[in-house]
Amino acid sequence: MVEKPGLILMGSSGFSAIVLQNLLEAGQRIRAVYTMPDKKAGRGMKKRESPVKILAQENSIPVFQPASFRDPGTVAELGALKPDFLVVAAYGLLLPEAVLSIPKIAPLNIHPSLLPLYRGAAPIQRAIQENWTPDAETGVSIMKLVRELDAGPVYAQRKMPIGRASYFALSDALAHAGSQLLLETLPAIQNGLLPEPQDDTRATYATKLDRGDGRINWQDSAAQVDALIRAVNPWPGARTEFGIEGSRIQALIREARPGEEAPGMLPGQIQAGKGGLAIACGDKWLEIGRIQLEGRKETSGRDFVNGLRLSDQHRCFAF
Repeated sequence: MVEKPGLILMGSSGFSAIVLQNLLEAGQRIRAVYTMPDKKAGRGMKKRESPVKILAQENSIPVFQPASFRDPGTVAELGALKPDFLVVAAYGLLLPEAVLSIPKIAPLNIHPSLLPLYRGAAPIQRAIQENWTPDAETGVSIMKLVRELDAGPVYAQRKMPIGRASYFALSDALAHAGSQLLLETLPAIQNGLLPEPQDDTRATYATKLDRGDGRINWQDSAAQVDALIRAVNPWPGARTEFGIEGSRIQALIREARPGEEAPGMLPGQIQAGKGGLAIACGDKWLEIGRIQLEGRKETSGRDFVNGLRLSDQHRCFAF
């Protein structure tokens, strides 16, 4: 029987916390958790701890929070833990060669895409945004870390349908799938499994989201707009404007669903009534489930229509 290795988990998000929880439930030996320094947030600018830090402390696991690994002392502190594996899952820091060489067996990354597709900062959001057909897939990869971004050789992959998943739902599903794949792969790596090099000619990059990524183009198909909404919620949010009585009201579309075909309708034209709110895209109506005026609370499409007394005479504009 192969002895369970000593692991150090490096992560800072909800994705990382799911990975840690699954490793703990499987009885893995977690020697320490590395996570980003606490950040100030909210009106009171209080320090906010990462989900993975909270979970680690609840399980009496040592937590380290370096701002970087430029200090040789920080690297030496990590080396003194003598891990068999480093497991990186949405950490937030690039690791220098001095860190990558520390684990006895390998530094690993649970990357939420089918590498070499969607290397980079936002693989889940970009996979949703760019793949809106019913048969679209993404997945998770267990990769050996190298200095180049997400370019290391891959030990194992698992596919997953995207469907109409939101960012949070798909992130959670990929975290669970990645955890299970890691648990299945660790014994094989200990027994000498070698990773397969990536085909760099097929590489695509998932660049970090910015505010402009949320802008809706109503000339796109309803499936495309729906995918954008699911990809960019909660941030930066799918943004549009309503032209109402000579003024423009900015709004975030939080949930929607493609509806029936909209023949003869101009992209951006609204359909408002007792049934709620729908907006014409390039091919079909988009039925609005949840919407939020900026600076106000989220509401249903029907309540939004009633509150502003909208009718089919109004027009929605992208910006």
